[in-house]
Amino acid sequence: MTGTAQKIRAPIMAWVATIALTVTLAFGAAAAIARFLYPDSFRLAFWVFGFSLLGPLAALMWLLVISRHTVKVETHAEQGVERSWLHQAGFGALTDVFLLAGVGSAVVGLSRLPLTGTAALMGTAVLAAVSLGARYNILRRRNS
Repeated sequence: MTGTAQKIRAPIMAWVATIALTVTLAFGAAAAIARFLYPDSFRLAFWVFGFSLLGPLAALMWLLVISRHTVKVETHAEQGVERSWLHQAGFGALTDVFLLAGVGSAVVGLSRLPLTGTAALMGTAVLAAVSLGARYNILRRRNS
């Protein structure tokens, strides 16, 4: 006779709380958004924003309330190979950002190009994200 794994289920009150929080937050936020941004067409904006926020807030409430009952936490998650790849990629991306930010600062300073702080910070953030993603994918393909 083989053993079967039991499904872990969340208590009914967790589901009730999830549904109540989702609906309350979605339509509460919709009311605030519609009131302040669209006072002339409040009803339409309320319903559009309310139904638009239901999905993302349902996912968030599931994560915060239901998942603690249904998802089993991996005991040694911090020792996984993916985490090692992410750390290696992160350190490499940080080096890339420092190097290119220094060179970019020198080029902008010497050429007297008009560059706002917002544009520079956004460029740095995009550079960091692209570098991290590229390095992670290279490590994943190389070590798989």
